[in-house]
Amino acid sequence: MGGVLLLLFMVISGFVYLGKKKQQIAAIVPIVAADPLPVLPPDPLAAAKQAAEQDMPNAFYKAIAGGLWTVIAKKTGLPVAAQQKEMAISLLALKGLSTDHLQLLKECWNQCEWALYVPAGDNVVNPHLLAQAVQLVVAIEQLT
Repeated sequence: MGGVLLLLFMVISGFVYLGKKKQQIAAIVPIVAADPLPVLPPDPLAAAKQAAEQDMPNAFYKAIAGGLWTVIAKKTGLPVAAQQKEMAISLLALKGLSTDHLQLLKECWNQCEWALYVPAGDNVVNPHLLAQAVQLVVAIEQLT
């Protein structure tokens, strides 16, 4: 019986000792909160860039058009059900998008639409269109 009590006393003492050691270690090592990393918005043209790298023309043109609509909807508040080109052009003009950028937007949309009608074997990725889309995204995101 005495041996069991001695064993029980040793186990409890061990837990108490370990608990104090953890507190001492925690007191020695200060916890420093790191500054939170800034949250970057997702790239609306990421899918288009990936499709361009993988040489997937149909996916590329769909992603360009989709990325442009994403930025336009975010900036104008235009719901998906009301996404009509003329409405988007009017809202962007009211927000101050230049006529050059509005014309470029129309050209990008036209290129995307026509590319999707071309037979798959004849279609190629247009890197110039991606550069134009990036320019448009920057211009639209800068609107107030």
